[in-house]
Amino acid sequence: MLDNLGGERLTGVTITLFGRGLMPVGPPAVVDPGMNLEVTIYGDDLARDTVGVVRWFRPDGSEWLWRVSF
Repeated sequence: MLDNLGGERLTGVTITLFGRGLMPVGPPAVVDPGMNLEVTIYGDDLARDTVGVVRWFRPDGSEWLWRVSF
């Protein structure tokens, strides 16, 4: 689960996986303050061979990226 703990509405939220992990693909999401985005990721050993990148846009249009290691 990806929680928006900030005070800004996040748009264009996507998650991309690199490695052997699998995840259902969905359209870019909007995550309002205090809301969350539920994500299901499958894999035998995610910590060994999968990295995720979360991408979103802030209200001012700036793009942010967050790398996630399992």
